[in-house]
Order: sequence, then structure tokens, then C-alpha cells
Amino acid sequence: MSDLEDRLKSWFAGEVERAERDLGTVRVTTARVRRRRPRPGLAVAGLLVALVLLAVGMRQNAAPDAGRGPDRSPATTGPSSSSAATTPAPDRNTVFGLDGIPTVFEGNRVLTPGEAVTHAETATTDRPFLVGGWWLNSGARCAFDTRRVHPLITICGDDSVRTGAAFESEGLAVISPDSPIYDGPIVVQLHTRDPRAATCPPGREERCRSAVVVDKVMWRPGVPVIIYRAPDGLPTAVAGEGTYRAADLGAFRLEPGAFLVAGWAVGGDAKACPVTPTGPSIVVPPVRCASSLLADRRDGQGLLAPDVPLPPGPVVLRVRLLPDEACLRCAFTPRQLAVEEIVWAGDAVTDTRPLTSQDVHTVLRSAVGDVWMDVQPGSIRPGGCDPEFPASTWLAGGTHAVGYLLVFPSVAAREASGGNFRVDGYSGFGADGHACRDIQDVSARWVAVDNVLVQVIADDALAERIKQGLEAIVP
Repeated sequence: MSDLEDRLKSWFAGEVERAERDLGTVRVTTARVRRRRPRPGLAVAGLLVALVLLAVGMRQNAAPDAGRGPDRSPATTGPSSSSAATTPAPDRNTVFGLDGIPTVFEGNRVLTPGEAVTHAETATTDRPFLVGGWWLNSGARCAFDTRRVHPLITICGDDSVRTGAAFESEGLAVISPDSPIYDGPIVVQLHTRDPRAATCPPGREERCRSAVVVDKVMWRPGVPVIIYRAPDGLPTAVAGEGTYRAADLGAFRLEPGAFLVAGWAVGGDAKACPVTPTGPSIVVPPVRCASSLLADRRDGQGLLAPDVPLPPGPVVLRVRLLPDEACLRCAFTPRQLAVEEIVWAGDAVTDTRPLTSQDVHTVLRSAVGDVWMDVQPGSIRPGGCDPEFPASTWLAGGTHAVGYLLVFPSVAAREASGGNFRVDGYSGFGADGHACRDIQDVSARWVAVDNVLVQVIADDALAERIKQGLEAIVP
């Protein structure tokens, strides 16, 4: 019976969620119906069904207005020590929204950040509830441990769960656990009205009572979340952990232990061998020649020598530095790496032909000056109208003359969606499948070269320089 109850509850929750989403697009009218004489047999049957459903509901614990919250097991009023761990794959009672974040998780309703704000303000107990959205770390760091003031008080900034990967989106500020949580899609279990508020300093009791505290992470996507990238598409952080570049390892003094390094895997360089002695009396230890090298650029020279073969192309590796004594007498001495894990091996942002995001950045710096590029994950692109942005979608920074930089996977892909981008904005389709247009308050020209579109704002001379620069890369 328990399995049937869970399935019914999951189905009802999904139907309610769908109805709430569709309500705004439905025209409500009064339908004409023919009244029929009631049939006693059907009325009795309906009454019996209602009694069965009532009995099922009474078997569940009393639920808050936000829907039945998960049981806290074991009972606790503080953050869980395992709060940063990803839970096992959700069961069949999990329903996902259009953004890929669960709206129902294992039979429990998942609130949006906006709903969670209202729920936290009206809650009268510390009963836990679920919230889904984008986790964003505040980025603020204190010179001292603010938890020494009180566990429910933050001074330097709050982490938050938001509707999108931008601080401007609607969000709920939370007291995060001691173990770090990386930015990205998430479902967390929270509670407010923490009993520890009774021990808050005088005058801060209400602030402590209203604090929203993270119990544990309930769900994370099964792939590493990459939000920030360098102009060549290589991640500057994976799942919240920063990456070194291959060229950095000669400039930084690294502590012992594993770390992430990003670069481009290229074929082994014969110059790494053989060893060249510096004197007749020196005994040179054997040096293993690397079959792959790690370069800082797609077409660069190998700077690092991993101890395992690598797939050619962009990679992020978890590595440890090996002692370099064995290579001190080599003619060419790439730093030796022990590879523990290939964390990432390229994606749609780096798999573009014939032009790459690095090509676009190089041309922009030549045509405009000191500009930078910020990659735009789908969750933080403006509005709800999608003109088929490619995965490699960027915004130019440091200039008002250039806007979007779109690097499509191929020339055919750019030609297929190029008609969606117009002088006054772009057209596409909304989440509900209806055609839409996004009108911008600037007049822009879209420069199209091979698989690239560049939005140039009110500057025909600059548009021509960018076009000539891109055309010169691929004859």
C-alpha cells in the first residue's frame, strides 16, 4: 500500500505543478452543461473513494502549507556533517521541471526560492522543507571566523539559493554548512526557527530565529557544473574548485597534494628525451618519456608531462607534481605530473569549427582593445525567448560597442539559426513552445563569418574590422 500511496502522491503533485504553470495561459470560461438526474449508485461510489483517500492522507504526518517536508533523520537542529555530499540517484517519485531541477523529489514537493521566502517568513516550527534552484556562494570572505559570534549569524555575506545563476535573480539567503557547496543547480533541505536562537546575543534573537539553515544537500546533477571559463573555453573552475593553467605551474609554488590543471593535450614531444648529461661524472637516472604533453594553448608547446596517455584536446586533470630531480639534466624538461583523474575532457563550448572562441577573443582584442569575454550559461541568458543560442555563447566586457559573441558548432548550425538574429533583437521560441521576439533598445549589426556571429552596436567601421579579422584566420 505504501508504494501505491507514494505513486498517487507523486502523480497528484506533478498534476498540481503542471496546472499551476498552465493557469496563466488558460482562458477561463463558463461551460454549458446539461444537468442530469443524480444516480445514487455513483454517489455512493464517489463517497467510498473519498473516504479511502482521506484515510490515506491521515496516515501521513501533518504537513506545513508548503507541502509535506522530509523527515529529519537522525533528528538534528544544525547543519549535517555530510551536507556537501551528493545523494544517490532519485527514485521514480521525482519530477523534474523545465530547467532540469526537481519540482518533486522522492515524493516531497520542492519549493522555488520565491516560495521558500514566504514559507520561511510564516513558519512557526523548525520542520524541514526542500528548496530547488541555483546555489550561489556569496564570494565574501572574512578575516576571522564569523561563526564564533554565533552559528546562526553571518557577517560577511550569505550564500543563497536563487532562480538562476545570477545574483540579480530572486533568491533565499541561507546559513550554509561548514563544508563548502559549489555553485550550480541544487535541491537542499532547510529549516528555520532553529532552537539555537535561544542562545543568540541580546538584541539578535529575532535575526537568529528567522535564519534559514541548510541541513543537507538532497540532489545535484550527475555531471560537473562549469560556469566560469577562459576565452578559449577551458574552465577556470569545475564544481567550484579552481583550476590552474599549464603555464601557471612554473610561476606558482604549489603545496603538496592534488589539484586541478587545465590545458590542451597534445602528442608527446621527442625533445623530452633522451637525457643529456651535464658532465661525465654525473649518473643520470632513467626518465620516462611522456606519450602526451599538456600545453597552455590549443596550438602551443607542451609544458607538462602527464604519466598517462591523454585524449587529444581540452582537458582538466586532477594531478600531483612528481619530483623533478630525474629531469634536471634533460635537454627539455617539462614538469612531471601524476594524473589521478581526468575530470573533464571538452564539451560543446570547445568543440566548434572552424573558428573557436579563442579566435574571436584574439580578433576582438586587435579590433577593440582590452576586452574580455564572459561565457553565458543557458540559465543566465536574458528573458524566456530562445533564438537557439549555441552552447558557446559569450558577452563582451570592457566595451559598449560589442554585445553577444556566438560561436556555433559548425557553419551549418550558424546558417540554420542565423535568421533569428535581427538588427533590433532576435526571435525564437519560449518555454511553452510559442513563437516570441526579444526587442532591444539598440540598433545592432550581426557580423557573420563561418560559424561565428558577433553583435556590433552602431559602429559599421568596427564591424568591418572584426569581419576582416575573422576572415583572415580561415583562408
